[in-house]
Amino acid sequence: MTRVVLADDQTMVRQALAHALAERSIDVAAQLADGEACVRAVADLQPEIAIIEARLPILSGIDTCRRITHNQSSTRVLILTNERETSVLTGAFRAGATGYLLKSASVDDLLASLQRVRRGETVVSKELKPALLAEARGLMHTNGSLTDDHGIGHGGTSSVVTATTTRSISKRETEVLQLIADGCSTPEVAEQLFISQKTVKNHLASIYSKLDARDRTQAVLKAVRLGLIDLR
Repeated sequence: MTRVVLADDQTMVRQALAHALAERSIDVAAQLADGEACVRAVADLQPEIAIIEARLPILSGIDTCRRITHNQSSTRVLILTNERETSVLTGAFRAGATGYLLKSASVDDLLASLQRVRRGETVVSKELKPALLAEARGLMHTNGSLTDDHGIGHGGTSSVVTATTTRSISKRETEVLQLIADGCSTPEVAEQLFISQKTVKNHLASIYSKLDARDRTQAVLKAVRLGLIDLR
């Protein structure tokens, strides 16, 4: 059973969401109304996922996410909000969020997103994908070495991705990266390339290592910056 904490300053929204998740066998360990309380709850309860509103009092959702991902590496963060601003979206991923979902999503979409976030897969509402692609295009015009400062993810020691690393990315890994950039899920990539889902995951693990990326989003952004794949 997945264990989560919820942080949203709107009581009715928080309670309705907690009720909907509990009905679907999600263990809602705590409901919080502000960012600082959420950080404390995560430290005490060690949930698998923290579901956080981007706009929180006392400590913003983005700062809350940053505190959690820096201090509690085992807890992943899903931002659940109505905020569509690109600065908030990219700020969330830079703070270490694994997912960013709009509140217009259905409960079924949320449940599917929680499963993906739990596995460490990056989740973004389809409506917001253009904003991430725009961010990636911006990277293509950035000068200098590619380090974590230029990626969406956060954490770890910054390191340069060299031309040697670029050449080490295999043709199959490039195909996987391109399909991920096109928005395909792991099963969809497996189906299109006629390989197993386990093989797709193995390719992704290899890609993350070679590009020094923490997740799919950062890997795609770095691959675009290096000219390995195109945005279509």
